[in-house]
Amino acid sequence: MNSNSEIHTSRATWAITLGDLLATVRQPTLELIAAPKGLDLAVGGLVIYDSHELLPTGLGCVLFLVGVSPRDAEVDVILERAAELGYVAAVLKSRGASLDSLTELAQNAGIAVVAVSQDISWREIDSLVVAALGSGGISAKPGASAGVSVLFALVNSIASTVGGSVVVEDLEQRILAHSSVPGQRIDASRQTSILNRRVPDLPWHREQYLKILKSPVPVRFPSTMDELPRVAVAIRSGGIPLGTLWAIEGAEGLSSDMEHTLVDGAEIAAVHVLKQATLDEADHHIRSDALASVLNGSLPITEAARRWNFTAESEVSLISFAPSGPPPGSAHFLAQMAVALRRHLAALRPDAVSTATAQPLYVLVPGSSDSALLLARRTIQALDQGVGIRVRAAVSRTTQDLSALTSLANEVDEILGVEAFRDASHVLTFQEVRCSLLLQKAVQLLRDDPRLKEPLLKDLAEQDQDSKSHFIETLTVWLDAFGSWSKAGRNLGLHQNTVRYRIARIEENFGLNLQNPEVRLAVWLELHAVTAKLEVTGD
Repeated sequence: MNSNSEIHTSRATWAITLGDLLATVRQPTLELIAAPKGLDLAVGGLVIYDSHELLPTGLGCVLFLVGVSPRDAEVDVILERAAELGYVAAVLKSRGASLDSLTELAQNAGIAVVAVSQDISWREIDSLVVAALGSGGISAKPGASAGVSVLFALVNSIASTVGGSVVVEDLEQRILAHSSVPGQRIDASRQTSILNRRVPDLPWHREQYLKILKSPVPVRFPSTMDELPRVAVAIRSGGIPLGTLWAIEGAEGLSSDMEHTLVDGAEIAAVHVLKQATLDEADHHIRSDALASVLNGSLPITEAARRWNFTAESEVSLISFAPSGPPPGSAHFLAQMAVALRRHLAALRPDAVSTATAQPLYVLVPGSSDSALLLARRTIQALDQGVGIRVRAAVSRTTQDLSALTSLANEVDEILGVEAFRDASHVLTFQEVRCSLLLQKAVQLLRDDPRLKEPLLKDLAEQDQDSKSHFIETLTVWLDAFGSWSKAGRNLGLHQNTVRYRIARIEENFGLNLQNPEVRLAVWLELHAVTAKLEVTGD
């Protein structure tokens, strides 16, 4: 059964009863209203109720009825269904309802009902219950995505109350969770943000977010030509802003009870946004450090694959990113680039592994080189348009041999090292730069081993300097024209017979055998090295 309701459970290690839980989280925080089946019931986790999802099996779980009032017509049905599915208790706020009515509901449904003090936030209740479960040896966080799953259940619960689309955003305006309640009120702007997993960075947004983060109460924004009316509240932990919770107002507007629901939702969201941020940060460092260690040879690939959750047959490609143009001297620029890249990847490809050396930045991507190419192109565009950073990227071949990562890193390094493409702001593969790389390596070989150079070219250069004979220029252009007299003449602005005459003099006076194709190739390579058309910079 699929559900976005979040279950924290470890049934194999139950070590706390409902009585223990209530004793740990004492009055006035939690007040037992009724326990038809007693308190000696094992507790194995907690679930946040989502009115638009099927309630999952909750054997041994406590059900948080966030946004549900005892006065709601369906509350008795919810409690009865929870009892049928094995929940041991339901927790809700009385919202001014009499305790007698809650007692009757509990007895009729056959499930314990616990009331939360109006002065206590759902965020605090969540933390206290999770801590109590943890003290009993029960895992309250079975997976890295648990906090995110809670958020999806939470926003669905809020959306069912307010009638409009609800999202949770972090401080980078990335959408962490969005509601999917049938019939919820939504506009094109919200749909676009959900599809892109991010709210567009528009000029007036900064002022809106500052207003929300400074306000202790929900902030309303009227409708515009493009957007339905909205209300937003800051998500905080101990006064520290973590993000924002936004709701599109329903067709009937927003009541004071709905505002309370938003405030409660922001409080409980704070716990899970903070937990998820902490887990994401720790997970990123573990995965990133593993990639860096594999590339420098200090970590076995089997251990790295375990940290990345890759199998031995995982298909992967490697991308490297570097600034377009001359290498920047500012370490701050490279750090800014690394942060922007990581934020983009977290939203678009959370399964990718990125690491930052001095330069370039490497990203290991599960899947084929085609998916890596698409990711690289979208990343370049996002960094350019979003934060004004122009970068270029190199994508390696695809491999199913994780031990070949060092070879892939060498491949993308060579691609980025091709001087002819240094100022480009696009994605390159080895095939695209192969010829340029071959020539660049040949030129480098000539520089590294002077014995390979043709000594007659030095004589030609000296002759040019003494008599303005233009032998080097003529020979270079003629070779570039593949020995075509007419084309070389046009490129030089000379009659083709003048070109013939100069080439003949070079052969006769200097003994250069240009009829030999090997000599032609070697001379052409050296001439390009001399004229620095393929010069390797930096050393």
